[in-house]
Amino acid sequence: MGTCSSSTAAGPRRFFVYTGVTSVPRDALESIAIPSTVISIGQWQFIDCVSLREIVLNKGLRRIGSGAFTRCSSLESIRIPSTVISIGDREFNDHDCDGYTFYDCSSLREVVLNEGIQTIGVGAFSGCSSLESITIPSTVMSIGAYAFSRCSSLREVVLNERIQTIKDYTFCGCSSLERIRIPSTVISIGDSAFFGCSSLREVVLTKGIQTIKSEAFEGCSSLETFQFAEISKRYAAIRDIITVKCREELENKINAIPGMTMADSEISISLVTIQNWGTSRGPLLDILGLISFHEWEATIIVELALWKVNIDKIMGGDGDAVDRDVCSVEFPGPAMDAVLQFLSRNRPT
Repeated sequence: MGTCSSSTAAGPRRFFVYTGVTSVPRDALESIAIPSTVISIGQWQFIDCVSLREIVLNKGLRRIGSGAFTRCSSLESIRIPSTVISIGDREFNDHDCDGYTFYDCSSLREVVLNEGIQTIGVGAFSGCSSLESITIPSTVMSIGAYAFSRCSSLREVVLNERIQTIKDYTFCGCSSLERIRIPSTVISIGDSAFFGCSSLREVVLTKGIQTIKSEAFEGCSSLETFQFAEISKRYAAIRDIITVKCREELENKINAIPGMTMADSEISISLVTIQNWGTSRGPLLDILGLISFHEWEATIIVELALWKVNIDKIMGGDGDAVDRDVCSVEFPGPAMDAVLQFLSRNRPT
């Protein structure tokens, strides 16, 4: 088995872990490099290493245990290798002492999470008050409660499309956060998930959300409206193609939902709508269904127009009679379906 030793020479105290070591003890130090033979860092191994400024984690590491670097108040950056699959041992809403891997690392400004990590545990980066941005890789499927709570300098959060739940208090107290886009895979936002995010001005929602707890955005004093990106983008694409009657029907349905308004194809949702999400979600899905129908309808109109252009090109634009076979072109698929459906419903008796 390998051995561990600490330098005694003048200057920074460094901790060397040699090949063959499979666990790491805690000690007071300023720098540490974990070799590729280490597969797990145990719970609370480096708790209160207040002078620890540098950590090098090499590929081969699989798990970082609960509380492993809690209150390492001098640590400024950490890069998590792609072999790590979990940070902390819990991701559920148990709210117990398991998790909190980098809890209260108050100088931590940079966290790099590589593709490969699957779970970020409860309170993993809670209290990292210097952290300014975080990008969650596409391999992450779960983020625990309180994971980024009290990260008061956090301005930017990029969430991936695999996350299904934003748990209770996940971003509670992130008072510098200004914008968040909720991925389409998210189905629920938990209690106080964004509680006290006083700088939050823009929240972009998607149709996948089924549940938003009533206090999810409590204390977000700068937040006035939410954007429903999917409806806005899709409606803007067809607005000038569909008929005036269809456009008025859609806009009337949108404006009929309490707390929802439309201006220049941008659809805004008030906090009232969010707090009553159980009631509001159904009408929103109905509107999406209507937009889907008009998208299909708009496609037919465009394809018929293209079909006519092809006929005009063949005719040469001079109106001279030509053989039927010469002016025959392939009829667009969706348009053909629509015409056949129309003929089947209006067949002479």
